Amino acid sequence: NENLVSLSELINLQSLGGNLIISHNNALTSLAGLENIQSIAGDISLTNNNNLTSIQELTNINSVDNLTIKNSIGLTSLFGLNNLQTIAGDLTLHDLDNVTSLDALSNLQSLGGSVSVRFNDSLTSLSGLENIQSLTGDLFVIGNHGLSTVSSLANIKSINGHLLVHSNKELLSLSGFENIHTIGGNLSLMSNYSLTSLSGLENLQFLGGDLVIRSNAALTSLAGLDNLHTLS
Repeated sequence: NENLVSLSELINLQSLGGNLIISHNNALTSLAGLENIQSIAGDISLTNNNNLTSIQELTNINSVDNLTIKNSIGLTSLFGLNNLQTIAGDLTLHDLDNVTSLDALSNLQSLGGSVSVRFNDSLTSLSGLENIQSLTGDLFVIGNHGLSTVSSLANIKSINGHLLVHSNKELLSLSGFENIHTIGGNLSLMSNYSLTSLSGLENLQFLGGDLVIRSNAALTSLAGLDNLHTLS
């Protein structure tokens, strides 16, 4: 809907029994009109809305099935998700070039699926994800060129799926992964050009898939994997 500029006619909408999907609306700058929604039973998916600058109208939502925000270069923050406490499935944040922080997600207490944070060039940390303790799916941290730390993930103890950390050129260390003892799938560390050590993986004991460490130009040793005793 290239000419859609407003959602104001939805002002009386209070609940959704399915999904909220807003995609390819490049004239849309805000979600004004959705501020009275109190609950969404399904997913929130906001994709390819290049001039969307605010999602503050979602402030009443405290739970969703899946949350996807992709290809929205106008967004500078996720303010509006401050009261979100539960994501039953996946959190996907891709190609949000101007979002500098995930702090708006700091009230998120429960996440049932995977986390994928990819190609968010202005993101310097994962602050806001501190309350995640386990993942039944995967953790993908890929191509976030300004990301220098994953320390906000320090409460994660297990990942049932894969852990992929790829192409984060400013990432200096893996400090933040020190409480992870089990990864059910692959551990893949690739093309993190500033990564100097694997310190942060000291408590990893079980890896259910492949171990891939490649093209990390500053890495000089595998110290940090000393306690890994099962690779199946």
